[in-house]
Amino acid sequence: MKHSPEAFTPRLTRLLRLAVLVLLPGILVAAPEADVFEGKVKMAITEGAATQSIEYLVKGDQMRIETQDPRAQGGVMILNMREKKMLMLMPQQRLYVTMSLPEVDIDETADAAEKKPQPTGETRQILGHTAQQYLMEDEKTVYEIWATKELGTFGALHLPGSEGPGTASPRDRALAGQDFFPLLIIERRNGREATRVEVTEVTPQELPASLFQAPEGFREMNLPF
Repeated sequence: MKHSPEAFTPRLTRLLRLAVLVLLPGILVAAPEADVFEGKVKMAITEGAATQSIEYLVKGDQMRIETQDPRAQGGVMILNMREKKMLMLMPQQRLYVTMSLPEVDIDETADAAEKKPQPTGETRQILGHTAQQYLMEDEKTVYEIWATKELGTFGALHLPGSEGPGTASPRDRALAGQDFFPLLIIERRNGREATRVEVTEVTPQELPASLFQAPEGFREMNLPF
């Protein structure tokens, strides 16, 4: 039995909302151009008792995002930061949607310039790489960042508590502007851990361009927004 594209609109709408609310705020701030990481990254985002797993495939200014969040229902997001576009794939239905990424309002204020990760001199081994500890404070929140300079830059790992789509908080701008690869970020509020963003696997490798395109045989559909 065949289904019309309209039958899948609720699923795609949920995937779109997931992208905007969970994934996009941290990756809309472009990373430095030089020595950008290429390969596969898996991470776990823990808040309270809930943990969400996300897999990134990164090639230059393109990114493929796969999440185990049930709201995505097996969907895949492919972003092209240069063209400011995103493909949303539904592999089971062989459908995809194309949409424009929201513009980011970057307000370079003096306050924003002061919010930079400060190195502490502490180091530790994470996933076989030497990571340095950085601290950054924001009102009652302290961010503990462990990052390495051995993997190039990776702008997708963002600070918890992003302000939402269309914004680039001082925290995210400060993180994206660094020439390092964050492997662990711990957000502490009033001295207690609130959120943990942790890379669980990192594999530098050359990726085929086909991973960042709509697969052959997929049909494009329009959402009634």
